[in-house]
Amino acid sequence: MLKTALFALTLHTFVVPVGLHDDLNIQSNPDKKTSPYTNGANPSKWQKLLGTCLSIGHYKAIDACTFLIDQSLISQEKTALIQGYRAYNYMLQGHFDKSSRDFTQSLKYFPNKSQFLMGRAYSYQKLKQYHDAEVDYTTLLTLNPRDKKSYMNRAELYREMGSYQAAIQDFSTLIRLDPEFPIAYIEQGITYHEMGEYEKAIKVYTDALVLSKDRGRIYSKRGLSYRKKGQVKLAIQDYTKALDLMPKNATVYNNRAWAYMTIGKLQQGLSDINHAIKLEPKSLRAATFYDTRAHILKALGRSKDAISDFRKAFALEPLERYKAKLKEIEQSQNQNK
Repeated sequence: MLKTALFALTLHTFVVPVGLHDDLNIQSNPDKKTSPYTNGANPSKWQKLLGTCLSIGHYKAIDACTFLIDQSLISQEKTALIQGYRAYNYMLQGHFDKSSRDFTQSLKYFPNKSQFLMGRAYSYQKLKQYHDAEVDYTTLLTLNPRDKKSYMNRAELYREMGSYQAAIQDFSTLIRLDPEFPIAYIEQGITYHEMGEYEKAIKVYTDALVLSKDRGRIYSKRGLSYRKKGQVKLAIQDYTKALDLMPKNATVYNNRAWAYMTIGKLQQGLSDINHAIKLEPKSLRAATFYDTRAHILKALGRSKDAISDFRKAFALEPLERYKAKLKEIEQSQNQNK
């Protein structure tokens, strides 16, 4: 899910966790001939290893943390902290099984460390161990009942699980805690849309427009709900407003193309989808764009061109629906010969 830019736990948010440096009590002191962590070993070497280990995202961070852990030269408590750092780096590399295990070891010594609980919850979520993730997010909220990040992440977890009412409840709590928190409105709108509650989604998106600077995204989302509700002209108006703010957003061009096709404005739709493909000719999303153009070309009676686009869509993303549509149009063309 666009994981929310400020509060959802996404990989790009991981920097050195606040407070963990202090817990390790690491100080750079070149005059010291020994380190409290090295049993008399070369202090500069060990401080360098520690520095690398604590550098979230460093390409050698995992190796440095692992070396320090394996040497068993520091206390178990500080080893647990270093495992927490290694866990963050495992997460950045997508090794969520390893990150969840490291966070679990760290939490044995620091059961209320919010950074580790949050990291483990996210790791569990990526592993689809939803119950375990829910337990950790709920523990975080027990520790801090006003923690917006935990409410946001648990709400998105519930939505991923299909527990929409629980997600709506958490988003509503967020809005009560901070009525001027636009991300909560946007994500609640997305949830209502997925539930098929398009009118409620439109209302929430409209509220978000007053609060958020991310108006292009909101117009785009509201346009989707208008189209699903059958109000296609309003959808086109919102897509146009979105494109005024995000002129290089290929997905919005694709969505407006579908809306134009729905009301029979095929040439406008073809122009939009051509622009989407020009913006992203080879991305994974381009498979969807070629599929859209194929439908428009078929409606225009250009079956050969439609077949070509369905093949391009299937080559980029071999989905069964592209294959089925290609077979259908080829059979139709053969029957008309």
